[in-house]
Amino acid sequence: MKTINVILIKERKGGAQKSTLKLFNELKRKGISSRVLRLKLGAIGMIPFMDELFLSPIKVKNYLKELDYKKNIFYFNNPLHLLFLNNRMINILSCKILFSRQIRSLNKNLGFFYRIIFNPFLIAIIKILEKQSLKKTKKIIVYKKSLKEYLVKELGIRANNIIIIPQGVFSSKNKTNRDYKKENLVILFIGGKGSLLKNFDGYMNLANRFKEEDNIKFIAIVRKVSKNLFQKSRNCNLEIKVNLNKSQIKNYLKKADIFIMPSLSETGPRVTLEAMSFGLPIIGTREGLGDYCNKKGGLIIKNKDIEDWYNKLFFLIKNPNKRKAMGEYNKKRVKNRFNKKRQINEEIKLLTKYIE
Repeated sequence: MKTINVILIKERKGGAQKSTLKLFNELKRKGISSRVLRLKLGAIGMIPFMDELFLSPIKVKNYLKELDYKKNIFYFNNPLHLLFLNNRMINILSCKILFSRQIRSLNKNLGFFYRIIFNPFLIAIIKILEKQSLKKTKKIIVYKKSLKEYLVKELGIRANNIIIIPQGVFSSKNKTNRDYKKENLVILFIGGKGSLLKNFDGYMNLANRFKEEDNIKFIAIVRKVSKNLFQKSRNCNLEIKVNLNKSQIKNYLKKADIFIMPSLSETGPRVTLEAMSFGLPIIGTREGLGDYCNKKGGLIIKNKDIEDWYNKLFFLIKNPNKRKAMGEYNKKRVKNRFNKKRQINEEIKLLTKYIE
């Protein structure tokens, strides 16, 4: 009987880590031999992703070299962590991070500085590294169809090695009694790191467009935000909340009237599902909506077109019946299609195929 090793990175505290911990807890509850390996990778910290790109593959290899690959199964979130591992190891990858895709988005959507650093040459190198890493997996789990298409088209991964298991949330407890006729509205953004990749600067610009509207309040919930963006937010119609606990975040989801998810690159995104489960209409980029929210429950906005954002938001502000219809549709959709227990059980079913 093999042991399932769930690989977590100590420095990371985002949704991917939390989702993986829920999987581990369910493995233990079912009596399946498993353990969490918390690896401390450290970070360069100067430029996004650099610690993961250049340090993590070596450190992961050193952490795991003493383990007998014949007696263990390894569950990863980041493909690059597999780069220097033994080809005979049984590796399952839940593809929550794909750097070539994220960096391509930075190059395409952000300023001159990012285009110089995250240039086509660097993207090509990372694609080669990811392709080599992905060859060492038995199965690759992705959350959405577009990510599977990227792996097949851009990285040459065989389609039958990829399985789509949509994310899920525990929606049954998310009860709300939202007043759709009230005049004072709350616009909410939740985005881990308040970063350029999350389009946080665009959200600030949108809030600024409404600064003369006393009845419209913009709130951003983040784990941390750069000093530069934080300083800029002081001049906007925006209130930033940092490091809130789960209960506090749920309270804001209950109070909110419209949720905005303008991210430039997402593998999920789980936060969109959370907002949908609370009966919120969604405004977001294609990446921000993922495969979860369709036109019955949300409005698609262009990545960097603040005028488009303004028009879509203004439309929902002025149409409470539309907000209500979208929100009710989203709540039912999450309950029927994106259940967290179903997601975990499908992943466990896949993992247990390799135990014996």
